[in-house]
Amino acid sequence: TCNSWWGDETCLSVHPNVDFGVIDSSSFQGATPDGGGAFQPISSLDNMVDVVRNGWLNLTWNLEVKAISSSGIDLSRLYWRRSNIGRDYQPFSVLGNWAQVATGRGTTGTTSFPIDYEYFASTADAPGDYAVTLTYRVTVKWGSYKLYSVSQDVSLYLHVKDWIVVALHDAIDLGTIDGSGYVMGSGLPPRDSLGNGVFIVSNSPTGWNLDLQVRSISVPPCYHGDLLSIFFWEIDNSVFHTAKGLDNLPVVVASSAGPGKVQHDVGYRYTPTTAECGGDYSITLIYTASPR
Repeated sequence: TCNSWWGDETCLSVHPNVDFGVIDSSSFQGATPDGGGAFQPISSLDNMVDVVRNGWLNLTWNLEVKAISSSGIDLSRLYWRRSNIGRDYQPFSVLGNWAQVATGRGTTGTTSFPIDYEYFASTADAPGDYAVTLTYRVTVKWGSYKLYSVSQDVSLYLHVKDWIVVALHDAIDLGTIDGSGYVMGSGLPPRDSLGNGVFIVSNSPTGWNLDLQVRSISVPPCYHGDLLSIFFWEIDNSVFHTAKGLDNLPVVVASSAGPGKVQHDVGYRYTPTTAECGGDYSITLIYTASPR
């Protein structure tokens, strides 16, 4: 794209449209049961913008960029910078605000500027297709007098999936059952494990349900009791619920009415009886988060 004034010519060449790719559960990394982790930026690096000058050596020029339209993209989370000068990233923030990219004077030939873009995902990014259109503009001046300008548009795209991340403690040791602590008339004390975090992050607009189900049970051959009838679960210091029947049907233990981050604490209780014979016992639970 070129423009000229009395033999002075400026051409502007802007990189092709940028496809940021897909935002999904991998965009949130390092999730921990206690609510840790963060979104990782989606980047597109070294997108070249070229300014070609041929003309008067005493004229100055200024290269600028602004966002002129946005379909769903939060401009406060869309950043840009010139990658070859160590400048910090800065957000586009507001539609129509020009930001200076570079300046020059009396240049003849091509000057190239590599541009980096970053977008920080959020649970506010609902599933769908998003785009923002940018305008790059070169303005040529004689002193403070604007002679002419040349501009070119480019679009940035991304696609957002419906995603959910669940992080939890995946191994709970309830200890060893022996005769210690036995009280005549009340039996052995329960074995509790409390405050085991469950952290859910999701962008589902309708919210989500977190289901709990028993996947498998492992007992010694000598055991003939009903293990699930003496195993219990609770959430956020509520009452304990029996796990009996969870091997057939799941139960909803937590839910959300919209997108965001939620952290819960779950507890487990095992009440020993004299039916347990020597050996190792385990119950494998599965937590499943799904959109409502």
